[in-house]
Amino acid sequence: MKRTIKDFIFEKSLLFLALLTLAGLAGIVWFLFKEGMPVLETISLKHFLTGHDWYPTEDPPSFGIFPLIIGSVSVSLLASVMGIARGIL
Repeated sequence: MKRTIKDFIFEKSLLFLALLTLAGLAGIVWFLFKEGMPVLETISLKHFLTGHDWYPTEDPPSFGIFPLIIGSVSVSLLASVMGIARGIL
């Protein structure tokens, strides 16, 4: 099968855009870690993961992400159950 120059350009353009998207995501992850790591100097990782309060403007601040994790997992499971049920039907 003969490939045309348009196919080649289209394929390379999609590859470039995919790599650009991955670079953007990597930049976002890097920025979030860079800005978030100083929090772990003031509180322990255990308290951060299992704490129930999120008051970053208090003095001293309280960072507990457990309810946020549980909420995300709950919504994901509910959406999966609903999506799988609809997909099977």
